[in-house]
Amino acid sequence: MGHRNAQGLAYAVVGGTGRLYASEHGAFSDDEINLIERGKNYGHPLVLGFADGNYNGLAAAASHHASLPGRWHTTYPTISSEKANAALIGPSYRNPIASLYPLSNQFLTTVLERTRAHSPDEPTWNSEAPSSLAVYTGTAIPGWHNSLLIPALKKGKLIRLQLHDQGTSVASDTLMYFRGPVRYRDLALSPMAPRSTSPPTVQPLLPAPPRKRPTARLARAASLSCDTRAGAGHYPAASRQADSQPGKGIAGSNRPGAAAETQRPAGEARGPTRRPATCLRLAAQTYPHRPGENRGRAQCPGPAHGPASAVGAAGSFIL
Repeated sequence: MGHRNAQGLAYAVVGGTGRLYASEHGAFSDDEINLIERGKNYGHPLVLGFADGNYNGLAAAASHHASLPGRWHTTYPTISSEKANAALIGPSYRNPIASLYPLSNQFLTTVLERTRAHSPDEPTWNSEAPSSLAVYTGTAIPGWHNSLLIPALKKGKLIRLQLHDQGTSVASDTLMYFRGPVRYRDLALSPMAPRSTSPPTVQPLLPAPPRKRPTARLARAASLSCDTRAGAGHYPAASRQADSQPGKGIAGSNRPGAAAETQRPAGEARGPTRRPATCLRLAAQTYPHRPGENRGRAQCPGPAHGPASAVGAAGSFIL
């Protein structure tokens, strides 16, 4: 119990033990990655993300409907203290193993206040909206063994979190790949990849979108594979969220809006392969929305970039 909008669920044997992982949308910030255990309580709506107090005095929702109860006009309870709530739940309470991303109490208070006031200046916030989840336990892609792979809807990227050997915690920063103006909905892993004889390329899988604003969602996909020739391996470069602690997301844990990125970390250098790599396929959505619309999602660039800017593009990544 204590889950909120779990959109990804994946099982894998990590460190010799079967593990079940879930990705969940946070109320505002704090999208959660949880290690599921029998009989445990993951906190919602009394603890959101880590029990670190950033939702103290707030709630899991807010509205401008004054007929609804409480300070934030919602049927969700106002959280007096996340730490106290976790203590009341008792030994069954579990923090997530990662949160994307813990924003400050001050920033979240502003978000809820403007939502309650139905302000035209409703803010956006830093989160990912994870859509699904997979566990990569192979060894063909260097550095990816025992990684959680998380497609994101909000900012169009694949997120990778490296697990510790036993699979009970996150060991890496938040690594990000394949950024694009799309909503990645799902991914699938194949045990073998097609042979590639060329360096990284991007090729569209579907025709380009029409030069007018669409009226329906368009499904797109992207795939990743590795060359099997010795000395010809090509791998995706990663950017990463600067972390003060592995799994905590943003540097300083509570700094709102931060999105510092660095180059691919050591250990992920391009290099040769000895065996065929796993093939990874991402399914993406493109969808129309109003120019400038940015509440809780990446901002649409608007008509300055032409009518087609409302539609994202995806392709076939052969690496």
